[in-house]
This record gives sequence, structure tokens and C-alpha cells, in this order.
Amino acid sequence: FWNAGAGWRSIVISIQLLDFLEAAAACDPSGFYAAPREAVGAVAMAAPGVQWQAAVCGGDPDILMLSLCPGKGAEAARAAAARCFSVPLEFLEDDPALSKAWLDAKWNMRRGGWTGVDCAFRRKGREMVRSLRPVPGLAEPLLRRKFVARNFGEPISAHAAVFHALAPVAAVHTVSGRDGWSLILARPLPWPHFLRCSVAASFAPRAAQLSLLLRASEVVSLDFDGEALWARLE
Repeated sequence: FWNAGAGWRSIVISIQLLDFLEAAAACDPSGFYAAPREAVGAVAMAAPGVQWQAAVCGGDPDILMLSLCPGKGAEAARAAAARCFSVPLEFLEDDPALSKAWLDAKWNMRRGGWTGVDCAFRRKGREMVRSLRPVPGLAEPLLRRKFVARNFGEPISAHAAVFHALAPVAAVHTVSGRDGWSLILARPLPWPHFLRCSVAASFAPRAAQLSLLLRASEVVSLDFDGEALWARLE
């Protein structure tokens, strides 16, 4: 998969994502792609107008992330998404968050399984995030704050400050009770420019392969999940 030149545009309609997964599977016979293709196809059948995001991981080339952004199609997509992502339907809220993808689903291409699924939704005017896999957890508030580099502590703060100078960060998103954060960029950053930043060090070993398909893409946020850095692109 990565040797074939991984990466794809982050906001796509279902047919484009299906085409990408078909091509990736053809280039990577040892990877497992049937379930992601089934999920995209099933959700598209239930809610044809849904859009998807995708992200590349700097720490683990065997994991890809599909993110579902259904807008007003959430109710129609619920049953299909619950079945395909193997999550409890009763925990799949149908009022998506406005500042985050409704569902983030991480797929391990080598083991062939969903390793994590999160649902972001609104409740009484507040945005919340609930982990649904590997096991359902409690809903926690999605917090938004102004970017301040020193709040990250060293050595991250120094890299974050330099990155902010090159690519201004509009806001920082965190989930109460969880490690990690998301840096939401004020303006998209072209992938080649991102690779020149020190925060992109974990992507360097696969930079050539990634850039084959990401050369025209732009980074819109950096997500740290407590273990690895993810780049969301459009």
C-alpha cells in the first residue's frame, strides 16, 4: 500500500474513495481492504450524499483512517455504519459535531480489523466525542482553545512554535480526559511545504512514496492521538 504511493484527498465522495481503495488493493495483495470497501459502499447506498475524510499516519504505515462526514445524512447512514464498523447502534448519535468528523475509523491493513472508532456529536449545544471501539466509552466534551505553543511543554512547544510561524494554527482541539490534540490550521498547507517542517519528521521515511499522490494535497490539521501523528489532507 505505502510502497504503491499511499495517500488520497481527504474530502471525497464515496465513488472516489471506492476507486482509491480498489486501486490500493490491486497494488497491495497482502493487505486487507474488503471491509473498508464494504463500509464505504454500504454507507453510500444508505446516504448517497455523504462525504469522507482520510488521514495518513506518521507512526504506523499499516493503519489508514476513514472519517465519515454525513452532514444531514447521519440518520440514514446510522444502521449501515454501525454494521460495517461493528459498533453499537445505540451509541451512534445522529446529530454530528460541526467542527469534527462524525465518525473516525482506523483500519489495520495487515491484521484486517477496525482498531478504533470514535463518534463526534452534539448534545444540548455541546460537542462531545465517544469512543466506540475497541469498547464503548463515556462521552467526553470536545474542547476548543486558542493556540499557545508553551502549553505543550518541551520539546513539543519549540516545534509547535516554529510550525505556527510557518503555518498559523487557528485553534487547538482536545477531548476531555484523553491524551492528544488536534491543531486546526488557519489555512491549508501544501503537502510539500509540510514535509519541510520539523513536525513532519515521522513522515520522512515514506515521504517519497506519500508525495507521489499527495503532491497536490494540502494539510488542514495535525492530529496526535497519544501515540502517533496524523495528517489530515484535502
